[in-house]
Amino acid sequence: METVIGIMSPLIDDTINGLSVKKFKPDPIMGIHFSRQNSLLGSAQKRHGFIIERTILETLRRYPQFEV
Repeated sequence: METVIGIMSPLIDDTINGLSVKKFKPDPIMGIHFSRQNSLLGSAQKRHGFIIERTILETLRRYPQFEV
Protein backbone atom coordinates (compact mmCIF):
# COMPACT_ATOMS: atom_id res chain seq x y z
CA MET A 1 0.00 0.00 0.00
CA GLU A 2 1.34 3.41 -0.98
CA THR A 3 1.94 5.90 1.81
CA VAL A 4 -0.07 9.09 2.18
CA ILE A 5 3.04 11.17 1.51
CA GLY A 6 3.68 9.12 -1.63
CA ILE A 7 0.18 9.92 -2.86
CA MET A 8 0.30 13.57 -1.86
CA SER A 9 3.80 14.47 -3.06
CA PRO A 10 2.86 14.78 -6.76
CA LEU A 11 -0.13 16.98 -5.89
CA ILE A 12 2.00 19.22 -3.67
CA ASP A 13 4.76 19.40 -6.30
CA ASP A 14 2.25 20.25 -9.04
CA THR A 15 0.75 22.99 -6.86
CA ILE A 16 4.16 24.54 -6.17
CA ASN A 17 5.20 24.27 -9.82
CA GLY A 18 1.92 25.84 -10.90
CA LEU A 19 2.51 28.78 -8.61
CA SER A 20 6.08 29.25 -9.83
CA VAL A 21 5.00 29.80 -13.45
CA LYS A 22 1.83 31.77 -12.76
CA LYS A 23 1.79 35.34 -14.04
CA PHE A 24 0.47 37.96 -11.65
CA LYS A 25 -0.60 41.47 -12.45
CA PRO A 26 1.71 43.87 -10.56
CA ASP A 27 0.21 46.17 -7.96
CA PRO A 28 1.42 49.72 -8.73
CA ILE A 29 1.80 50.58 -5.04
CA MET A 30 3.74 47.46 -3.99
CA GLY A 31 5.97 47.19 -7.04
CA ILE A 32 6.71 44.08 -9.06
CA HIS A 33 8.71 42.12 -6.44
CA PHE A 34 6.44 42.60 -3.43
CA SER A 35 3.31 42.38 -5.53
CA ARG A 36 4.39 38.96 -6.81
CA GLN A 37 5.28 37.75 -3.32
CA ASN A 38 1.91 38.85 -1.99
CA SER A 39 0.06 37.20 -4.89
CA LEU A 40 2.02 33.95 -4.46
CA LEU A 41 1.19 33.79 -0.75
CA GLY A 42 -2.48 34.48 -1.38
CA SER A 43 -2.71 31.83 -4.09
CA ALA A 44 -0.86 29.26 -1.98
CA GLN A 45 -3.23 29.83 0.93
CA LYS A 46 -6.24 29.27 -1.33
CA ARG A 47 -4.80 26.09 -2.80
CA HIS A 48 -3.53 24.48 0.39
CA GLY A 49 -7.10 23.85 1.60
CA PHE A 50 -7.55 21.22 -1.10
CA ILE A 51 -4.23 19.61 -0.18
CA ILE A 52 -5.24 19.37 3.49
CA GLU A 53 -8.66 17.99 2.57
CA ARG A 54 -7.16 15.37 0.26
CA THR A 55 -4.59 14.36 2.91
CA ILE A 56 -7.36 13.75 5.43
CA LEU A 57 -9.26 11.67 2.86
CA GLU A 58 -6.22 9.55 1.98
CA THR A 59 -5.43 9.00 5.66
CA LEU A 60 -8.97 7.90 6.49
CA ARG A 61 -8.96 5.46 3.56
CA ARG A 62 -6.34 3.45 5.41
CA TYR A 63 -8.70 2.57 8.24
CA PRO A 64 -11.17 -0.21 7.38
CA GLN A 65 -13.69 0.95 9.99
CA PHE A 66 -14.25 4.17 7.99
CA GLU A 67 -16.12 4.42 4.72
CA VAL A 68 -14.85 7.32 2.64
